[in-house]
Amino acid sequence: FGVRLIPRRRSTDSLADSYDLKDFITEVVITPDSPLVGKRLYNSSLTTDLELDIIEIKDRKGITWLPDDYEILEANDVLIVRGSIDDIMLLKTLPGIQFSKSFELEDEDLRSNETTLIEVVVGPNSSVARSTVDEIDFRDLYDAIPLAIRRRGELLGGRLGETELRFGDDLLIEVRKEAYQSLLRSGDFIFTQELEKTDYDEKKVSMALAIVAGVILLAAFNVLHILEGALIGTILMFILKIISIREAYRDVDWRIIFLLASLIPLGIAIENSGAADLLANYLNHQVSRFGPLVIISSLFAITTLVTSFMSNGATAVLLSPIAISLAEQMGIDPRPLLLTVMFAASTCYLTPLGYQTNIMIYGPGNYQFKDFMKVGGVLTAITMILVTFLIYFFYF
Repeated sequence: FGVRLIPRRRSTDSLADSYDLKDFITEVVITPDSPLVGKRLYNSSLTTDLELDIIEIKDRKGITWLPDDYEILEANDVLIVRGSIDDIMLLKTLPGIQFSKSFELEDEDLRSNETTLIEVVVGPNSSVARSTVDEIDFRDLYDAIPLAIRRRGELLGGRLGETELRFGDDLLIEVRKEAYQSLLRSGDFIFTQELEKTDYDEKKVSMALAIVAGVILLAAFNVLHILEGALIGTILMFILKIISIREAYRDVDWRIIFLLASLIPLGIAIENSGAADLLANYLNHQVSRFGPLVIISSLFAITTLVTSFMSNGATAVLLSPIAISLAEQMGIDPRPLLLTVMFAASTCYLTPLGYQTNIMIYGPGNYQFKDFMKVGGVLTAITMILVTFLIYFFYF
């Protein structure tokens, strides 16, 4: 069904082709008379005058992948370099540099026994978000080199090092295989391809699942309040060293916390100022004569439109006072209308802005805004029909 709504847009080309790497990566040879001979990478014009990343060096000793800054350049070395189009053009003007005419970049040129080519997405709680590539220093931090960045389906040009990363950006990275796991464990990126076998501690995974299940069961049988159970579960996680306090702190999305903290007073203000009563009165006059089914579906539709451009938590905070006021004016139990707001606020299918996962798949899947409207519209309609009739069945 989904294939009929959305044409296949995910490119079947190689990663090198899909990111247009041929425009940014080339192969050059250092001639015997080059002033670069005998210099280390860090003080050569390749890195001081030009912002080039040296991906590979082929010399008489063999191939060196992701060479460090202290690598000494020698005559007849063959280098695969990555840079902006401007830097590649300037590279042609340097003396002692000869471009390989027969070089045709393929994915295999960027893979070896030591390195692999991966595609990742900047995660919602990533520590690298809002930092430039140069500030992050991928080589030291992850033993990797970013080769290209795509944002909302568009490749970013210019100098990669000056690009500020944002949540949802797609990165093509060459990384050492031995550093692959550390990149995965960092939690900064979401992998868009099948992962190699991870080295997670199975014992810790089992304990974590047991704690989560215990918290849910204790709350379900009213043994403990959900907040008390969650607090006890968190403390157990720390005591058993399943997760560190630093990791827990990093995984908290403080932007959402501060957003909700600022919106709660706004919700109170909407209620105390009479704005909630005014909006509820308008909605009541417009749809109450059509009965509960229309009221529930109308409130669901309004909430869904708002949550398509705001976080679900913020939407719930803003619209809950209106739902309560509407219930008071109609003389009914506010719970069904609050449930409507709760379900509708989580129905974030209509736009890529509606929820974090929407943005994560937007770029890697080569989706368009209208794709979310098509599929999201169908899912939203199904959810609205189910929620409307179930709430009506149980409360009216």
